[in-house]
Amino acid sequence: MENSKGRVFFRVASMDADGNAGRYSKPKAIQIPEYILNPEIKKEIYSATDGTAAPPAADMFEPVEEPAPAKPVPPPAVVAAPQPAPAPAPAPVSKTEAVAETGSRRWLWNIRGAAHAGIGTHKQSSEPGSLQSVSPVSMHLLNRFSAQASVRSALDRRTGTGYGRKYTMNADVTLAKYKKPPSSLLVFQKDATAFKIRFVFSGHESLGTSWDFSFGGSFLRSFRWGKASAMGVEPDGAYSIGPFASASKHWTPRWPFLPENAGFALRLPLSGLITNGMYGAEVYMWTDWKLLDIYEQSVGATIQSECSYSRWASPPGTAVFEWSSWAGFFVRLNGTMHDIVK
Repeated sequence: MENSKGRVFFRVASMDADGNAGRYSKPKAIQIPEYILNPEIKKEIYSATDGTAAPPAADMFEPVEEPAPAKPVPPPAVVAAPQPAPAPAPAPVSKTEAVAETGSRRWLWNIRGAAHAGIGTHKQSSEPGSLQSVSPVSMHLLNRFSAQASVRSALDRRTGTGYGRKYTMNADVTLAKYKKPPSSLLVFQKDATAFKIRFVFSGHESLGTSWDFSFGGSFLRSFRWGKASAMGVEPDGAYSIGPFASASKHWTPRWPFLPENAGFALRLPLSGLITNGMYGAEVYMWTDWKLLDIYEQSVGATIQSECSYSRWASPPGTAVFEWSSWAGFFVRLNGTMHDIVK
């Protein structure tokens, strides 16, 4: 309680083990400071601005101000480590190159078809009495049709870039028209159409230059006149296989009248030495001009020439010498395939 004199009395009570109040002590007085009881005095003390006043000493009844909460300390700034300069972008890969890091390999393929017209000769000789007549050594017309398919990888596994090995399959058919010669006691020959067939499979190496070398094998069905009767002949043929090799030079012409490539090839049908058939040698030359490009497909012109010499077991002692020349046009289709490098 509080009386008019500003005194407060209190008593202390004893408590038992169960928390019940027991006896109370005598009242005791507590003196309350005047500045607490009188608000005006308290205001005067706390509002002094001359630097002489100070808050009174705190006692058990003076309100104690709670300390201001500490301001949060911001975390130390994190300075980013300097980043290395970005690597320069790789150079663009050309159409004739592939990069090993991409994990893929490009295969370039092309298909070529050609038609030719030309002239040629066929001179045949045999042992006396084995063949009564042969075709005269006159010019005859030739038609030739050829088809070629090739594929090559644009990633060389040895160097990582550039062209790899090229594989080519070539097939051609040559048709020769032979007319019945003027009447003669030694000649009995009908009008005939003779044909020759060739298949060549080869692998090419460019060796990083404009030269291209290829090696492979060839299959040949050749032509010669065989004995049909005591006084007559008829077209006949035989088959032979053997090695093949070629070399060609490539250019990138700026004008259509400049050649795109030229080369020569050697075919050696030698299996007749074992089979008692036909054997010999053929030399083949060509020059190509690219006339037009249509969406990366090509149209061009070609001139070809061929010379061959062969020996035959039948008729006995038969030897055939031929030469021929053609001119024609070709169409070449190009494309690209992809696979995964393991």
